[in-house]
Amino acid sequence: MGVYLWINKDILLWKRWMLETIRKQIYLGSFKLHGDKIDFDHAINRQEMLALGDVVYFMVYKDDILKVGKAGGGGGFYSRMGQYKRGLGADATNDKIIRTMNELMIESVEIYAIQAPRNTHTTTCIKGNDLVIETPTNVGLEKYYLNLLKESYSLIFCQQLS
Repeated sequence: MGVYLWINKDILLWKRWMLETIRKQIYLGSFKLHGDKIDFDHAINRQEMLALGDVVYFMVYKDDILKVGKAGGGGGFYSRMGQYKRGLGADATNDKIIRTMNELMIESVEIYAIQAPRNTHTTTCIKGNDLVIETPTNVGLEKYYLNLLKESYSLIFCQQLS
């Protein structure tokens, strides 16, 4: 019984530490449901959001992490936010988020992000000149965090785990 309590206490401490750590990252804002649409309340402006580049983001509600996602390319999270704002019927992730928020009466979800800088590689092209290639890291980081968090948090908005 004592070992079980010790392990349980360690898990609870880890979960609390992880949530605190995520909440210390870049706060993007929060969203609320407005009918079958998602309203986003920005914490940073469009230019700041675009300047972040590729990110991995975490949707948090109370003491739970509901989603780990990635956003990248030219629009980063700003473009992803635009997709979320399209509401019910826009895609499977939106449908899952909206239906779950309604079912569980979740009023607001906070969104935090970490930057996922691209790796730069230089290689020689067949013509003999140098070619610089950038590869994203947000895909690998998203998988890493999903695997790390899936045993301790619900991740109920994640399509990847459905």
